[in-house]
Amino acid sequence: MALQCFIAVLVVALVRPPAASAAPPELLARLILAATGPRIAVVVVSLDAKAAAQQGALEGAADEALERASRFTLVPAHDAFSPGAAKKRDARIDEAREKMKSGKQALDDLDNVKATESFTQALETLKDADLSRDFPALLDAWTMKAAGHATGGENGPAKKDMEAVISLAARAEFSPSFFPPELLKFAETQRKLAANARGELLVRTEPPGARVWVDGAFRGVSPVTIAGVSSTKHFVTASLGGYALGQSLASPGEEVISLASAELGPGWKKAVTDIKKDPEGATRDTAAQALGKAAQLDQVLLVVARKSLAGEKLELTGLRLEVRDGHNAAFRTGTLSSGDPEALTAFFDGLTGKDAKRDGKDPVHHFKGGGGSPVKTTAGIALLGVGVAGLAAGVTMGVLANLEADRFRQTPQTRGPESASLVANGRTYALVADISYLVGIASAVTGGVLLLTNTGGGAEDAPAAPAPGQQGVKASDDSKRRETDRRAADERRASEERRKDDERRREDEKKREDDRRKETEATRAADDKRRAEAEEAARQKPAEDPGKKASKKERDALEKKQREDEAREKKEEEKRVAEEQKRQDDEARAKKKADEDAKNSSKLSKKQRDDEAAKKKEEDEAAKKKADEEKARADAEKKKRDDDERKKREEAEKKKKKDEDHDDLRNY
Repeated sequence: MALQCFIAVLVVALVRPPAASAAPPELLARLILAATGPRIAVVVVSLDAKAAAQQGALEGAADEALERASRFTLVPAHDAFSPGAAKKRDARIDEAREKMKSGKQALDDLDNVKATESFTQALETLKDADLSRDFPALLDAWTMKAAGHATGGENGPAKKDMEAVISLAARAEFSPSFFPPELLKFAETQRKLAANARGELLVRTEPPGARVWVDGAFRGVSPVTIAGVSSTKHFVTASLGGYALGQSLASPGEEVISLASAELGPGWKKAVTDIKKDPEGATRDTAAQALGKAAQLDQVLLVVARKSLAGEKLELTGLRLEVRDGHNAAFRTGTLSSGDPEALTAFFDGLTGKDAKRDGKDPVHHFKGGGGSPVKTTAGIALLGVGVAGLAAGVTMGVLANLEADRFRQTPQTRGPESASLVANGRTYALVADISYLVGIASAVTGGVLLLTNTGGGAEDAPAAPAPGQQGVKASDDSKRRETDRRAADERRASEERRKDDERRREDEKKREDDRRKETEATRAADDKRRAEAEEAARQKPAEDPGKKASKKERDALEKKQREDEAREKKEEEKRVAEEQKRQDDEARAKKKADEDAKNSSKLSKKQRDDEAAKKKEEDEAAKKKADEEKARADAEKKKRDDDERKKREEAEKKKKKDEDHDDLRNY
């Protein structure tokens, strides 16, 4: 890589081909890219408030990793997505360089007036530069402005500039070539005062989470408090992805910087919204690729962050994506703390190291469903199509089978050939429907499995190993995640079993209803058949003996028998209707009784609860009353004992006094 860069630099710097043989623009673009490295910017998408508060910290860690890699052209997010403002800042830097060059030339020519004027112009120009990177140039211009005053003997203005420089950077150096000893001594005094400064500066940003620099030094993520600042004004710079660079001059106290949306803010917001909707799918890579194209980048380092389920950590998904075709040059996942610099360094160094190989000439993806085998994808789609066709054929054949069955039921049984044809057709349609259903279900399931399991894989898909000292926490996170997944799977299985039970119950009820209907239809068909046979026999009987006429008695007997048969059939039909009505009434009564029982049970449970509460209250009152009685009894017994002891003491004292009086009289 180093040799390639060196050769590219030589080609770009030294080769001057004539116009007729000029190198193609694409070749020159590739040579320049090889010399400078691909232009890359960091995009952090936060899926929750916890991750959003650490967006700046993640952006900073990713920027540092890209700089350490030394093979990329890092474009800060506030420049990449505000290209107009970045171009103006670059122009100001070029202008300031020219002014500094002119001022130093004037100092060499001993023209301190022109030198001071040039350095002043350079200083004013640099105040509008990106002071997160160009603050040393501002200090240099301010120092040289003081040198211009000092070389002209203007010690007062020189001291003022030196004091301002030291208040911003206590370690600023002043060359003896430009500053006399008394000014150098003044500088030492100012350094001591700056070292004893006790001011505090609280920096807030809207929105929070931005990286903050004060006087060119990175101070953390907003809100942040900086202690030990001098009483002068300080240069504050704030940067957050999706927003323009924010800068202000602030005195000790509180400073709030409202960040304006970046020039490409609408595209940024759309990309972030799309990524949040599908943080693990193809939309994620497509949105990042579109954002990189809008910013004219070669690569995008995308980081998707969310709060971990275990502890104050973040779950990170990082990928380095080539804007040209979406190839994932690097991919990692991990669970770590944004306050752990070692873990962040290891995570982002893994993303900025070597590039992942392509799948031949095709890009590699790591979203769900990406990077799979095209053969499996084609086979899965084809099988799904076959499954849908099979199910459609099964439905069609089933409808035809039902139609044949209806026609069979409507056709008189005396038409034997037609009935047999309908039966054969119905059975054929039913068999084809069953086969179509089985083929369709099997094909659909197989195709779905192929598509679901056809994801990008290989060693590149493996999550990043936890940083040193994080293995135990990572294992705990995985264990809790597995437990959560297991519970969710159990709930899904229980729900599926309940659904299947309901379906089985409905199918059983439907089957019983169909059986009852078929039984009724079979009975009716049998009655119709018997009636038809009787009628046919009645018609054919005279035909058997045309020469013989039936007597009136025989005709009456035959008619009587027919009437009896019809009455019996009518009675059986009424009996079946009555039984069906009774069954329905019994079911309705059972359902009503079950509802009443449930209602009574609910009422009874409430009454029981009220009785139990009342009983408990009575027991509590009885216990309290008993305790009061026990206490009163104990107090009475204690009082009685006290009285007895008091009486005993009084009697003892009386007896003692009596004995003493007796002794006194006897002694007398």
